[in-house]
Amino acid sequence: MNIRIISPGRVREPYLRDAIETARRELARHCPTELIEVEDSPDQWPVEKALVAEAERIRARLRPADHLVALDLAGQWVKPDDEGTIRPLLERWRDLAQGDLVFLIGGSNGLAPDLLRSCRERILLSQMTFTHQMARLILLEILANAWL
Repeated sequence: MNIRIISPGRVREPYLRDAIETARRELARHCPTELIEVEDSPDQWPVEKALVAEAERIRARLRPADHLVALDLAGQWVKPDDEGTIRPLLERWRDLAQGDLVFLIGGSNGLAPDLLRSCRERILLSQMTFTHQMARLILLEILANAWL
């Protein structure tokens, strides 16, 4: 199983880029992992136009057999197991997936509704709100810890 994480926008802060890359390398020791950044929409665009444009860029990076998991504030909270990991959930998704396991992280406006509907899973990492750049790091850490 390969893991791909797709999100609009670039991580600009060097300390955060370094932390994300360190977490990605740790996860990649257990399964191939790719971070894909698509262009985000300008802040001055209307929200609907921005969501549609970002969804098109994300869809261009998807394959028909991918198992899509959206990070969504309205998603189901991922409850850790007794060891504090989500390994059983990842194993279930791996068994269901015919292609890669792909996590979608929205930009500042979230993800387009039609893109959310195309996801097999919608999860909530936390009830706290984080920037989409921080969500990348948190997700990578959670995924890497599932294999420790």
